[in-house]
Amino acid sequence: MSKKENYIWNLESNQLPVLDPHSQVKHKILADYLKRYIHTLYATSARRGNERSPKLTIVDGFAGGGIYQEDKWGSPFVLLHAVKEAEFEINRDRKNIITIDANFFFVEKDRNSLEYLRFLLEKMGYGTDVGKTIFLMQGDFNIHATSIIEHIQKRSPRSGRAIFFLDQEGYTGVSPEVLRSIIQQLPKSEIIINIAISWLIDFISENERFTRSIEGMGLSQYLNIRELIEIKEQKPENWRLVVESKLSMALKQATGARFFTPFFIEPLEHHRGYWLLHLAPHPRARSVMLDVHWAHGNDFRHYGGLGMDCLSYKPEVSHSLFSFDQDFRQENITTLINDIPRTILDQYPDGITVQQLIESKCNDTVANHAIFKEAILSSWAQNGLEIKGNRGGDKTSQTVNDKDILLPKRQFILF
Repeated sequence: MSKKENYIWNLESNQLPVLDPHSQVKHKILADYLKRYIHTLYATSARRGNERSPKLTIVDGFAGGGIYQEDKWGSPFVLLHAVKEAEFEINRDRKNIITIDANFFFVEKDRNSLEYLRFLLEKMGYGTDVGKTIFLMQGDFNIHATSIIEHIQKRSPRSGRAIFFLDQEGYTGVSPEVLRSIIQQLPKSEIIINIAISWLIDFISENERFTRSIEGMGLSQYLNIRELIEIKEQKPENWRLVVESKLSMALKQATGARFFTPFFIEPLEHHRGYWLLHLAPHPRARSVMLDVHWAHGNDFRHYGGLGMDCLSYKPEVSHSLFSFDQDFRQENITTLINDIPRTILDQYPDGITVQQLIESKCNDTVANHAIFKEAILSSWAQNGLEIKGNRGGDKTSQTVNDKDILLPKRQFILF
């Protein structure tokens, strides 16, 4: 959690901070995603004939004291409860009980806050797990990251499966070098990180402090700082989106993330928004996260266009702030119905599988797998493209599979 003065926990005074509304949104998204992740993980393991749940390590790099005013749980207990709930759901109709084999790392810079978390873990019945499956670490996450990575590698040498939740204050709490190290050394790990993007954009100026902030984020080699300053000074239409697009691309390069998706939280108390970035090794993980965002449509925003390339700035396109609601979903499908045939005609004239198309284009859209496949079927039904089965036969069913081959129509008509 944030480490400002009003985000400190103290056992002697029983001091508790207030949980901001936007942090409640993040916790809700985190819990939902973790439960879906575990269900997907277990289902994959079961299909392979391995009923034992795979090992998973969950890391909270800015853990805080574990509870807020009005008995609202902090992120450590959000994570612990989500695993327990997923375990209960998996075992609901089973005779042979499955136990989720999870380790937890809770890293907290403030000593008093960590001691409050330790006290609370013991109070809630987790005391015997501390030092065995729950590890408390006092200090800077960037410093502890190496030992955490080593622990995960020893515990899961083949997969290195882990989820890192990094709810930093501001935008310089975690260096991209550390994120890149996690991604490179733990190829099946995922990262969910908070970045105060609106504060950073408001801060753009000629002064040295801004330059130091960009350097502190590890982005100076991927950004033209003078260009960002000029964009802000000239204030063209949608100038904030232009800056966000450039910062997003710089972060993707700096971290080395294969699948990189920013989602925008706009707090009710003000209009300074946050990115909740999801860095993932596989398009299926990205799609599951998108499922969560579509399920919690009132809490998140997308600032950009529709269809493909909607997460990058295009001057000729009108960009707006969208909510993840049913109208926005349908607008995306309608746009993709046109975008997909054009993309296949221009870039894949010899054909491409559904899975390959999604993998190559999912970074640039807010469409999850379900939306992609619905748009593909609608485009096929409207005679916009051809679909072949993986053995080359014409498509006859009203479903689309990952291995189906998409081809441009021989007489393609521009929409």
